[in-house]
Amino acid sequence: MTDAPKRRETVLIVIPVRNRPRLVLKTLDTLLAQTHPPDELVVVDDGSTDDDETAQSVEAWIRDRAPAFPAGVVRQAHGGLSSARNTGFAAGGRTEWVSCLDSDALWPPDLLARCLAAAERSPDAVAVTADQRFVDGSTGEELLQDASGMETEPANWLLRNEPCLCSCTLFRSDLVRAQGGFDEQLFTGEDIQLLFPLTLEGPWLHSPGEPVVYQRDTPGGEDANNSRRFEDRFRRWARIYDALLARPDLRATVDPTLRKERLWYFWYEAGEELFVARNRTEARGCFARALRYKPLHRKTWSRWAKC
Repeated sequence: MTDAPKRRETVLIVIPVRNRPRLVLKTLDTLLAQTHPPDELVVVDDGSTDDDETAQSVEAWIRDRAPAFPAGVVRQAHGGLSSARNTGFAAGGRTEWVSCLDSDALWPPDLLARCLAAAERSPDAVAVTADQRFVDGSTGEELLQDASGMETEPANWLLRNEPCLCSCTLFRSDLVRAQGGFDEQLFTGEDIQLLFPLTLEGPWLHSPGEPVVYQRDTPGGEDANNSRRFEDRFRRWARIYDALLARPDLRATVDPTLRKERLWYFWYEAGEELFVARNRTEARGCFARALRYKPLHRKTWSRWAKC
């Protein structure tokens, strides 16, 4: 008597997009090239202002390429990246895994196959992450982000690397749902708000191999990286990290010296950012917060005094 074949675990891919009618098609093509195709795709047009060109280009891609998996487009008023991801997650089916793939990221052909194979070997895993390569289209510079530390010390790795891991990670859908999805009050740093608590839920796996490629400053003006829109992005990040690491359960998972160093860094950079923007009062407050973590740091005192 032969054993029954093991049921294939299912994957939903959510792609939020805004005003990227051409860039998103490259991302979609990498899904079509997967050796292990996804089970469902939801593209969420987050209030594009290009006369519906982005949504229509995705709809045309679906018609012309006829993927072997269900695929659709959802339009919504502009609510930000967190809102678009949550909309896509709600619109999709009940799958075991979900990945929120950004519209400027390119998957290698074996990404899904190897991530699911890793998860099969560790059924209690909460997430599987691959490496990323950031490519600057204007300078040709490349930066490889090795995510292997997520398997050995996930909270410390997150704190060291200011990560944006959603495009290279499969998450357990039920755990994302239990966390309430992405915080829609956050317009940058929303990844950290979700990722840190998930590290407490079980093993976080690393899938070595060809990295996910993140495109930056691509020709055509469609890049518009989300975080670059905010002149106070470091202050936004500092507030998120500060609040998370005030939680006893999360604070206990990170190295105390690293915690102080990084929280000083985020608040100091927040002060510099606001100082350059000539917002001296707000900058002074950020430098004061930085001094909580390095009370004897002379340069921070000097910047605080200049405000």
